[in-house]
Amino acid sequence: MRPIIRWFAENSVAANLLMILIIVGGLFSVGKLGKEVFPSIPLNVVVIETSYPGAGPVEVEELVTRRLEDAVSNVEGVKEIQSFSQQSRSRVQIEGTAGYDIQRLLADVKGAVDSVITLPVEAERPLVREMTFNIDVIDVLVVGDVPEQTLKLYSERVRDDLSLLPGVSKVNLEAIRSNEMSIEISDAQLRRFGLSFDDVVNAVRSSSLNLPAGTIRSASGDIQVQTRGQAYTAIDFEELVVRALPDGTMVRVRDVAIVTDGFEEFDLYADVDGVRGASIEVATGADPDLPAVTAAVKEYVVQAQQTLPSGLTIMTWRDRSEAFEGRMNLLLSNAFQGLILVFIILMLFLRPILAFWVAAGIGVSFMGAIWFMPITDTTLNMVSMFAYLMILGIVVDDAIISGESIYTEQKAGMKGTAGAIAGASRVAGPVIFAVLSTMVFFAAMLFLPGNSAAFQRPIAMVVIITLTFSLIESLLILPAHLAHIGPEKPPRTFVGRWRNATAESLMTFANKVYLPLLKKSINAKRVTIPSFLITFLVLTSVYAFGYVRTSFFPEINSDTLVARATLESGAPFSQTREVSDSIRAGLDRMELTDVVLNENGDNVLGRTMRWSWRNNSVVVIEIDDPTYSVDTCSLADEWRRSITDMPPVKEFRLDCSFGGDTPDVSVNISGTDPVQFDNMLRNVRNQLATYPGVIDIEDSMEASRDEIEIRLKPQAEHLGLTLRTVARQVRQSFYGEEAQRIPRGNEDVRVMIRYPEEARRTVDTLDTMFVRTPSGAEVPFSSVAEAVIVPGYNMIQRIDRRRAATVTAKVLEGTSDPNIIVQDILDNYAPQWQASNPAASIDRSGNMREQQEFFSSFVSLITMAILINLMLMAIAFKSYSQPLLIASAIPFGFVGALIGHIVFGINMTMFSALGILAVAGIVVNDNLVLVDRINQLYRQGGDLYESVMQAGVDRFRPIVLTSITTFVGLAPILLFEHSPQAQFLKPMVVSLAFGVLSATVVTLLLTPSLYIVLARTKQAKAKAGAWLNSEEYDEAEVKR
Repeated sequence: MRPIIRWFAENSVAANLLMILIIVGGLFSVGKLGKEVFPSIPLNVVVIETSYPGAGPVEVEELVTRRLEDAVSNVEGVKEIQSFSQQSRSRVQIEGTAGYDIQRLLADVKGAVDSVITLPVEAERPLVREMTFNIDVIDVLVVGDVPEQTLKLYSERVRDDLSLLPGVSKVNLEAIRSNEMSIEISDAQLRRFGLSFDDVVNAVRSSSLNLPAGTIRSASGDIQVQTRGQAYTAIDFEELVVRALPDGTMVRVRDVAIVTDGFEEFDLYADVDGVRGASIEVATGADPDLPAVTAAVKEYVVQAQQTLPSGLTIMTWRDRSEAFEGRMNLLLSNAFQGLILVFIILMLFLRPILAFWVAAGIGVSFMGAIWFMPITDTTLNMVSMFAYLMILGIVVDDAIISGESIYTEQKAGMKGTAGAIAGASRVAGPVIFAVLSTMVFFAAMLFLPGNSAAFQRPIAMVVIITLTFSLIESLLILPAHLAHIGPEKPPRTFVGRWRNATAESLMTFANKVYLPLLKKSINAKRVTIPSFLITFLVLTSVYAFGYVRTSFFPEINSDTLVARATLESGAPFSQTREVSDSIRAGLDRMELTDVVLNENGDNVLGRTMRWSWRNNSVVVIEIDDPTYSVDTCSLADEWRRSITDMPPVKEFRLDCSFGGDTPDVSVNISGTDPVQFDNMLRNVRNQLATYPGVIDIEDSMEASRDEIEIRLKPQAEHLGLTLRTVARQVRQSFYGEEAQRIPRGNEDVRVMIRYPEEARRTVDTLDTMFVRTPSGAEVPFSSVAEAVIVPGYNMIQRIDRRRAATVTAKVLEGTSDPNIIVQDILDNYAPQWQASNPAASIDRSGNMREQQEFFSSFVSLITMAILINLMLMAIAFKSYSQPLLIASAIPFGFVGALIGHIVFGINMTMFSALGILAVAGIVVNDNLVLVDRINQLYRQGGDLYESVMQAGVDRFRPIVLTSITTFVGLAPILLFEHSPQAQFLKPMVVSLAFGVLSATVVTLLLTPSLYIVLARTKQAKAKAGAWLNSEEYDEAEVKR
């Protein structure tokens, strides 16, 4: 390495050109960076969606879902198959194994689905697609007190226009029903004309169509022959002929039915601040540019408002660019503050020109990282920006060590280039291996499983690239700059003298305070070493026994409040609307209190949007609080208390944190035998109820709706009726039959033939309906079949082709640990349950499963990273024992992280673990530099004790400075950043900041004692070996 350092130090033009190249590369790449709030996450999932109109969950599972599961089960690259069977639709999700080509998986799944030929005739063709991660950037609302058809017409126009804007990859129109041509047949009129339901269906299908009839190839040219009789409007369908009577009279559709060109029979209503509206979600895909897309959408909204009719208003909602720009400005402000603080620290303890060039290295390293971010598919987002802020104090470590070494050599008498070469060369080895050790631990983040871990990928990429350029800057560019600085002159100003005194005070402290303390620590090493060990054991015990609360994902206040209510299945839609009105009324009451005011006295409640459909109601309200002084979960509690007149509901939730109201306990039950499956489900629910603090126990298989099951009576066969014949006529009576679809704009409009709505709203219709026999006779339904009410399900879940259910529960804070609860069930109860129910099984699910996979991989990866670092240091020091000495700081990095979480009162989370992983790569650096200096002095013939103490003093300044700059660089986000997005990452900052401080104490006090013990142990072994071999030895040489 020395020849390369020499060449650049002696060729300052080359060093400057290299620095300029890095800066220019960064500037050119800034415009190419994607910009988003949070990083995109590859999902690696293929979805099969199938519509089976009118079918219940059980029929959808049996006739559609299971057949699709069987077809794709043998496809290569499948990790897990999960399915959901609901009313009229099936959804099968195929998760690919890590690293498998998702496009190949998609193609193979499509091939497998195409081979399925046994799906019901009434089921639509399965749609196979890749689940993509689209980033919602802004919502556009179209609002007005206008007819629903008018609202839909202009909403679709807005949607189509938005899809053409640059950068927009997907637009999704919500709160709008699909069109439907409804032909409601009168049973009385059918009997009057001697017609059947099928007669009307066949008449529509045979008379309403466009059919190409081929081409006439005449001498004068080809002539296309077409049949065009497709009905498009209600009037067209009314004029279709059903039957011609013997007297020449035509029985038309209008004679037996009422034709309505309206909307599908789906209960749906949405409004914005009390006025009916529709929502259009605008999303970006790859290479997102959030500010540019939102700017284009806002410009379109201003222009579109001028073209809308009176009574319609278009507006934007939930603009994510505001959060992006606000958070980015805040992070940039924090980064600037951190940079100033780091520069001040460097100015206080280093020569000003040296401090300037060391600080300049931060900018060069950052520009290098920006240069390579597009190459690594890393965007500019909250996480990557946080990585820059986090590494602000770390990136100067190698420059401080290199610069301080050069300064020391020049101060000792070596001038100019010679001093720069000697100083940089002396620490090149430790600096390179220190940076490599840090990179190894950050690189481990790239291999952690799960979407939550993928969320942190930008941190690892930014840190690794930045450290690479930092190494280049500190060993190739910095020496060339410091080679040209002259000798330090005595300060002439008061500020200069004060700075000199401050800088000298650090070394004075090292000689007069640290050195005596180090001597005492070494002399009392039998006390020092056990004291550190006891501290480690006590604090790890505090964590192990649950005194530091853990959670996989931190609970962070959201910038929206979401109220969700679910009524019993089958509840009338009017009751659903009543529930929505009650929730909104509670919001109005809460708005009259001071709880909605922030520290500036401003109301933080923004625009409100409500959705109601079937038996579900959702109310969403924006929280606009730039001061972050209002706790959104406190708002949620007050909102809940303000809802006083809500009708009874099955479930009600108020989500105030990112990710929604995630359950504390999540357990999955699966099985092939229904009875054993139910037994296991019941056992788990009952056992959960015995733990203190466990509330809101629910499962996804609750039988929350009744179903009517049709059973054929024996006498039906004598009339030639089959179960299929009866079932089809019952289906026509209640669901109806889709005769055809007609194209209209961007959708296909269903033409549904059915009985009047009032006849389909009551069970009594079954008692009064007649069934047509193959001979044409009509018999009462009750004479050939019976209707039996049986329990049913809202949804049936399956995992890997086994029926499954997820049991969830909340745990009151301060009562029980969710992880301990689940582990207790799995260890002490599940074995006996499975012994009596062998066809059923139990395991963690949801966040608990991801948490288990994460920490299992985390332990493996951190172990591998430590082993790699030990091998690197073994190569660097040509020793097997000294790497263990250097790695002794790693456990105390964990201790420091624990202390930090206790001090700040925050939970240990996945992000805390990532911080511990990162700190493990940082804390070894100080040990490495110290041990390398001890070895240098010891090899020069110094006494063991004197070498250790002199090395401690020599490396005191760089060790303390690197630790202080790391902590100070993190201080702004640790102390002053209160944005919700930054709270995700705060546990990681706490782990880093306090881990570094803790490890610094270990480096300065424990490592010297351990070094002496290790050296004495080697000496004792050498003496024993020489005595056993009866050989003479040189005791002085052994001591060295």
